Amino acid sequence: CWVALNGTVYDLSDFLLHHPEQRNAILAWAGRDASAVWNKIPGRFPSANWMDFFMRPEARMGEVGPEPPVDPKMAQIRRLQDELWKLEGPSAEEIQAAKAAAQKVPGTAAMEPLGEETRFPKLKEITAGKELPFFSRAEVAKHTSAEEPYMIIHNKVYNLKSLMGSHPGGDDILLSRAGTDATKDFEVFEHSEKARVQRDRDMLVGQLLPAEATDWNAEATVAQVAGEERSETGRYLRYKAYDVAIGALSWYLYKTLQNRKPLSQFTYSRALRHLHLI
Repeated sequence: CWVALNGTVYDLSDFLLHHPEQRNAILAWAGRDASAVWNKIPGRFPSANWMDFFMRPEARMGEVGPEPPVDPKMAQIRRLQDELWKLEGPSAEEIQAAKAAAQKVPGTAAMEPLGEETRFPKLKEITAGKELPFFSRAEVAKHTSAEEPYMIIHNKVYNLKSLMGSHPGGDDILLSRAGTDATKDFEVFEHSEKARVQRDRDMLVGQLLPAEATDWNAEATVAQVAGEERSETGRYLRYKAYDVAIGALSWYLYKTLQNRKPLSQFTYSRALRHLHLI
């Protein structure tokens, strides 16, 4: 698992099992340049120089070399092929091959339920015997400030104040989801059981009202969460719609400014006279 950081290539294979946010945070940038994201991580030590002080020398594979020349015509052909594949979607043969490959991998044949307590039994020990106060979603939505940012994860309400300044993703990502249900965003990354237990010990302040709670163990809900935003065609068409809307607005403003007429001398003099009276 090689990742480029600030012009240097590192082999992070041995670090996959020890990363605080599990391996997905590294695998998402495997084979790519992660300098822009890496340098934004807050902390007491500058992340840009962290590798020079703490990374083992044998993990340093070398410097990033110059990019080979790319034929513009071949690059355009590949780009058009990618867009065509996104519009058409995978073929029936590709779908069958993916299903067959999933059946061969242990644990991927059936979709894993998203309920935390079914996957991490230690979480039950933290809340056992405690009477947590109930919150409605409207009450949680009022807590969006940096002084008291609340968040809903798996029908539990958390105060993220103690996490501000130390979250690997930065404070902006927390504040952008404050006051909302961030269960789907939270499950995108493989948070360890240790991280979840520490979260419940330090930040748990209540739970959602039973009438507003979501059954994350239900198969329909799991399928909805796992399949949401998976459609490449849907995302592609939505982004294109945004481009068209922005283009139309730009064209309208351009035509409006281009065809505007100067004020006549009579209108201009009357306007000055009224302003003088005011």
